[in-house]
Amino acid sequence: PVTYLHRVIRPVVDSLTTKILPNAQSTVEWLVSMGVPLQKISLIPNAIDTDYFNPLHVSHLRQRLEISPTAVVGGFLGRFRSEKRVDVIVSALQSMPIHLRPDYFLFAGDGPLLATIQQMVNNDTWLRERCIFLGLIQEVRDFFGGIDFLVLSSILEATPNALLEAMAMAKPVIATCIYDLPQIVQPDVGFLAQPSDAQSLAEAISQMVSLDSTARLCMGRNARRQVETR
Repeated sequence: PVTYLHRVIRPVVDSLTTKILPNAQSTVEWLVSMGVPLQKISLIPNAIDTDYFNPLHVSHLRQRLEISPTAVVGGFLGRFRSEKRVDVIVSALQSMPIHLRPDYFLFAGDGPLLATIQQMVNNDTWLRERCIFLGLIQEVRDFFGGIDFLVLSSILEATPNALLEAMAMAKPVIATCIYDLPQIVQPDVGFLAQPSDAQSLAEAISQMVSLDSTARLCMGRNARRQVETR
């Protein structure tokens, strides 16, 4: 939230600033609404190294976790913070009919709310058996290579790197319809859900799980192509 102090200091900072470089159109619009002259703003989208984040990278994550190559695996990668709303992912999975849930769901990362999310998972038998917490990971390509789709449940994002990296690895994605995300997550690369809405997210996950592997692979190829071109 914008504080009173922010509103007082902002005009002074803006008058001394030559160029502001946001990474999302929604940030540009917010800056303009705060009184920043448009000519001082240059949008520079996040860049993804598509040679490094390459779907041809071989991941041994499933083998290490003893997960079948044919299992449907969803994943979250990021900080366990309030704005990420990881609790909504857990609530969505819990509310879904079992036959529409992914076979496994992998959580990668840490943060102040990690213990809270782990407790939510431990309170449910199915979640406890099917949700795996990986902690901090050094090689994110192995994570993306081991999942079938990524879920982003944030209520505050500009242009999230994890989403673009997953797309570069040819993975379909699910995200909340906030800020620039609807322009990134087009219908041919994934599904959108309402923020802070477990039922909406559950429906998006169900849609993804209900697709056959060929359809998910097609979505993933479209996602990779979008990162390459944009």
